[in-house]
Amino acid sequence: MFVRKIARIVIPSKIRKKILNYHQNWVFKKAIKELRNTLEVGPVSETLIEQLIYGWGNQGYSAMNGLVREIIEQGKNNQGSALECGTGLSTILLGIIADKKGTKVVCLEDHPEWASFIRNRLLQSGVKSVEIYETPLVEYNQFKWYKVPPQCYEHQFSLVVCDGPSDKSQWGRYGLLPVLKANLTPDCTILFDDYNVEPDLSSADRWCREYDFTKTIVQEQDVFIIFKLKNGHT
Repeated sequence: MFVRKIARIVIPSKIRKKILNYHQNWVFKKAIKELRNTLEVGPVSETLIEQLIYGWGNQGYSAMNGLVREIIEQGKNNQGSALECGTGLSTILLGIIADKKGTKVVCLEDHPEWASFIRNRLLQSGVKSVEIYETPLVEYNQFKWYKVPPQCYEHQFSLVVCDGPSDKSQWGRYGLLPVLKANLTPDCTILFDDYNVEPDLSSADRWCREYDFTKTIVQEQDVFIIFKLKNGHT
């Protein structure tokens, strides 16, 4: 602790940031290699999850331990295509798993600069099974959601990670089911993040009123829901 205080005083902030970025990149690269080597062995350790989150670096916006663990386990169990609304650390993790299983990950992202950043991280990590579509948010009937590219309709998704869009108006993430429910398999699993902030909380509750789900709320460092469609689409 004393050494850290001295370092903050002696080392300029720009240099400290470069050192931190270098260390995070090194940790992330090492953690990705370990993840690839342990996917078929058993559950991923909490230490590895913490290394992935720290190495990714996007603190305050990235998924936390509980959701990262669930994304990895659901990705390992998933046998079909996965859809991701928004992109981030989860994109890399799902892509690594899809590479090993021979499946696909399709991502919708409404921020072009962030999409470019994620593509670069995918390239650096050697991930090949992810397709990111940069697409704007458009007005639907009483809600706003991604303009879905035609290629998405070619898939049947058995896993969805719903962590976007980040737009906080007009029902937020609600649009997934009205727009793409016909492209979800009857037993599709949806991981819905941020079930503790609006409008995402209201969007999830509206789903529960309008669609037939089983619902599991998980409260750890973050709060998310595991939705499971029942008896096909309603």
